[in-house]
Amino acid sequence: MSAAKTADADICPTCRSANGCGMAKGDATCWCYTLPHVLPVIETESLGSCFCRPCLERVIGDRATRIKSLP
Repeated sequence: MSAAKTADADICPTCRSANGCGMAKGDATCWCYTLPHVLPVIETESLGSCFCRPCLERVIGDRATRIKSLP
């Protein structure tokens, strides 16, 4: 991975806000564990970093909408 794409574990790759990741802080779990597990987030989407709560909730909502619209 190039230096420009190196992830900062504390920063949301979408909006560049602090993500508050519990796992990055060494906790056993994170706040994101309480959200619906719609689909896994692949590393290339997040550049190896966690989304902040508003961005992750948007991703979950978008994916849930896409799944419901499938024939």
